[in-house]
Amino acid sequence: MGKQRDSFIGEIAVIEHQSTPRGRNYFMKYVKPGDPEYKVALMEWALMNTKLTYEEIKENICS
Repeated sequence: MGKQRDSFIGEIAVIEHQSTPRGRNYFMKYVKPGDPEYKVALMEWALMNTKLTYEEIKENICS
């Protein structure tokens, strides 16, 4: 089991990977509001967990 950590409101967990000579190494990365990757992570989460269309999500998140 991994270590438990404190979470923050609005934080999104993102699976990242690194290529290594033995294959891929996967790890969890957390993005918070204000991070450069946050809008992309929020859009991906909304596409997977809501019935909104891509256009509706983009209009609401990117505006």
